[in-house]
Amino acid sequence: MRNTRTLLTVVGLATLLAGAGCSTTNLSPTDDSAGHDNMAIDTSIFLIDNPTDGEPTDESFSVSAALTGANTVKVTWTTPSSLDPESVIKVLYGPRPNPDFGKDYWFERSNKDLHDATIPGIKPGITHFRVCEFKDNACVRYSNEVTVDVKG
Repeated sequence: MRNTRTLLTVVGLATLLAGAGCSTTNLSPTDDSAGHDNMAIDTSIFLIDNPTDGEPTDESFSVSAALTGANTVKVTWTTPSSLDPESVIKVLYGPRPNPDFGKDYWFERSNKDLHDATIPGIKPGITHFRVCEFKDNACVRYSNEVTVDVKG
């Protein structure tokens, strides 16, 4: 009986430890430089908790969003003329205020001549949107934030 309890304890601990290393995989729409929309998988395991207060914003960097159909939102943005040529644009969105790369969903535009994205498959409810200039694996400048009540 004691050996059975010990075996069950070891198996239970091994299962718990194996499960602790698992992460969720977020599907995030992206695009290629030709402007074709693709699906990319964000397989990040470690998320860095960056504070959202005091993030650099720019008034010439703005976003608007509108519901265009069931679970679909069209996001449009303007960008400052001072965008770094090495950066890309990421549309960040999710149910929390101040959506952040690595914590929420994102849509990438590597072609900076494009200033909109239609994002399907968003869960119903209030969704927050903002855009960031992304360089060196981090958002370096943010737009304003808008919300849309997504309907299914």
